[in-house]
Amino acid sequence: FFSLQMYGKWYDIAIGTTCTWMKDYKEKFSMGTLVLGPGPSSNQISTASTRLRQGDCTEVSGEYQKTSTPGKYTYYNPKWDVSIQSYVLRTNYEEYAVILMKKKSTFGPSTTLKLYGMSPEVREDLIEAFQQLATELGIPEDSIFILANRGECIPQDTATSPQRARRAVLPPEEGSAAGPLPTYTGNKEGTSR
Repeated sequence: FFSLQMYGKWYDIAIGTTCTWMKDYKEKFSMGTLVLGPGPSSNQISTASTRLRQGDCTEVSGEYQKTSTPGKYTYYNPKWDVSIQSYVLRTNYEEYAVILMKKKSTFGPSTTLKLYGMSPEVREDLIEAFQQLATELGIPEDSIFILANRGECIPQDTATSPQRARRAVLPPEEGSAAGPLPTYTGNKEGTSR
């Protein structure tokens, strides 16, 4: 296995998963990209995943740890308490890659198999082989789906993304209950009869 040959841009072609949430929303998923490159240290690989999410183009990036097993990587996100073991099961480095992800989270374990292509379209026999492998791994047929190609999305630069509107600050004399209370001039007794 040659991890350097995996570096570059890959397109999400198909997914097979035991994750019920992904199965329930599979029609909302569309093709995205995965860019692999060298990590901050020699025992890491950097990832940047770009996809349309609720009409916006989003990018999620992170670093996977290399392991002593060639083609096996681990990832942990402490914010969501999610750990992922990823395995590059099959690849010819220039056309396709099949990656298996075993995920453990507070929602329980799940298995996801992904087919990636170096271009947005791959040969039909690769898709058929992917579907067969997914069923052999125990993924139900109704949880294996080809992602719709809606065109590549480019995330907006964070510096130009719209900011939330800020409220105007009132001048000090119009502020809330700051300062002394006015003197009470009404009748203290008998006002609630």
